[in-house]
Amino acid sequence: MFACSNFVITILLCITVSPAATKQKVFYGEAELVQQLLTNPTQWSYVQQNADGFYVNFIQMDHMMTPADLKGFYNLYQSRAAYFESDCEADHQTGPQDKAAIDALHTAGFKIIYTSLNYGWSAERDQILGYYNLTEPISRRPDFTQLGPWCLSGNINNDPGTGPFPNSKYREWIVQSDGLSTDGPMGYWSINFEQMQEGSYSSVQFAHSVNKTAAVMLCPYGAGISTYNSVRDFLTVGISCVHGHEDNDADPDIWIIFEYADATIQAVPEQINGYPANTTTGMAYYVLKHRDGEPETLDLYMHENMTGKHVYVPQALRPDLVVNVPVGVVVNHTVHIADYSDWLDYAASIRANITGGSKSGWNIIYTLNGVDISHAMNSPNGFIFLREHRVRPGTVQSIDISITSTSAITENAILNIQLAPHRGSAVVDSVQIFLTKA
Repeated sequence: MFACSNFVITILLCITVSPAATKQKVFYGEAELVQQLLTNPTQWSYVQQNADGFYVNFIQMDHMMTPADLKGFYNLYQSRAAYFESDCEADHQTGPQDKAAIDALHTAGFKIIYTSLNYGWSAERDQILGYYNLTEPISRRPDFTQLGPWCLSGNINNDPGTGPFPNSKYREWIVQSDGLSTDGPMGYWSINFEQMQEGSYSSVQFAHSVNKTAAVMLCPYGAGISTYNSVRDFLTVGISCVHGHEDNDADPDIWIIFEYADATIQAVPEQINGYPANTTTGMAYYVLKHRDGEPETLDLYMHENMTGKHVYVPQALRPDLVVNVPVGVVVNHTVHIADYSDWLDYAASIRANITGGSKSGWNIIYTLNGVDISHAMNSPNGFIFLREHRVRPGTVQSIDISITSTSAITENAILNIQLAPHRGSAVVDSVQIFLTKA
């Protein structure tokens, strides 16, 4: 500690619940095993309560589900929202069928908040999906163009791709629509068939570059890939897909977990003894926990009093720490980020901001393993723990903070450091450093 102080820095650790940016959405659905969900509702209750809605495609609406089935799902999902996938191939789906599907979902009680057109694009069909019987509290239902990333031969910005349409058409459709939605068989993903991985990453990046929404599907379909079919570890491959998108700066706005054309991977249960199961609801369970966090597993604490180290300490038990700081003296502190989970990793977001006073009087530098991350810390999304910095189970990472007063301070200020399990998710832990004139 330092003597002869002109300023007092009080450090308070507390819990807050303010979002950093738009929260990622998660939609879940089944095709072949859809009845398994209806007959075993208690085996996927976490997904029902926390998913952003029910994902349903045109084949289900036309051939697999009755009005009673739709009403059953409406009663199960807490959000009561739906994402409807249609198809632009005339042999698959037509405008009147879109209207019938929209009416059926409305009759069951759902609000349709996203739609997509697979296999091409049609302005006429877009008008139906966007505006027909628009009872939702929005001016238009967002309608995305859907593509198979393996059709791009790698980067979507390169031409022409392998079809069925040239990459230039996919780019054009993303621009004129409300965004991108992908098909996502994990059999193709597991072997990077036709450079599917780069195709998916670049598609998300392209959508974001033109300020459009991006949705990515995780599907257990094996697509005839023998190495994947022999093991069928959908959960492991799906998690690698999530990590891959995050680590390649292609984290989508929406994750879709949806099964079609394949009844090998079961729909339930979502978890076994608290661990996600190798099922479709298990995949959704992981993505939701990865986004929202598992209680008392993600901890932010200060080095000075070791608060929280290896033990999650509730707000009421966190003491203040007072440090005397002379003007012009560099004061160093360290915050630690710990993951106490046995299985759950985080692409966590940590951000900082000064409130209640002048920002110009303070120079604050944040470093992680000797690398300056100050710019990211001060951004709306914060610094995201990706690649080698991913917050993994049973690990602790440290950020060094260097604080210097650069001019005479006349106003009090508060430095807030907030930790969330994912960009846009609710803050689960925070540190407040009170900068006050002594």
